[in-house]
Amino acid sequence: MNTVVNQHFPMTIEGAHASLAQLASAPVRLARPVLVLDGWHGPWLLSQRLARRLSKATSATPGDFLAVGYPWAFSVDAAVQHAIRRLRTRGWLDREIDIVGLSMGGLVARAIAAGVPGVGARGRVRAVRVFTVASPHRGAIFADRATIDPASGQMKSGSAFLNSLDAALSERAYELRCYAVLRDWLVGASRSAPEGMDPVWVDLHGWRRAISHFAGPYDPRLLVEIARALRGEPPTGSPSPPPMN
Repeated sequence: MNTVVNQHFPMTIEGAHASLAQLASAPVRLARPVLVLDGWHGPWLLSQRLARRLSKATSATPGDFLAVGYPWAFSVDAAVQHAIRRLRTRGWLDREIDIVGLSMGGLVARAIAAGVPGVGARGRVRAVRVFTVASPHRGAIFADRATIDPASGQMKSGSAFLNSLDAALSERAYELRCYAVLRDWLVGASRSAPEGMDPVWVDLHGWRRAISHFAGPYDPRLLVEIARALRGEPPTGSPSPPPMN
């Protein structure tokens, strides 16, 4: 039995699985639909999996969730526009929504929530809450070392894109809650929240540490935390500076 407890996330793995089962046994109606955004070149497989698990632990209504990936988006801007098109097709523009963003998806979420140029009369996104998981708010370790496409360049520390997101933070009308995974070799736990903010972090165990960035979003403690928030219940994790990347 694994009984690893994160001191800033007072829940065991076993306790989290039990909580997920308890939540699934008592579905609730969500206050608003949820957009789940995949990471860099994500083909929506990860976001679909997360959407299914969150649906099961909240409303038990898959239609409350929209998973979006953008494997052919070579810039964050292109990913944003693709997400907007999906929202328009679903009929969610001009509706209040919550957004869950995985990795780069957290930056896409912030860009959407801050206001997307060109949407205008065709509708707007009314984001109420944004949850990000292992997102490179302060730039990604990998992006700082290599530029593969415009999107990776936008995720470099100090990029014009990241600076523009940070400039809009003080005027934001949405709640932002960030989550980090220790030993995240792709993004870095200490980079998983904007300057001046701390994430809620978890430490993985066993083989999951080797793929921490990709395993983190499915840690049952994070699933409980986000599901409880979507259900309108108080969170359990406390934001604090991660002790390591």
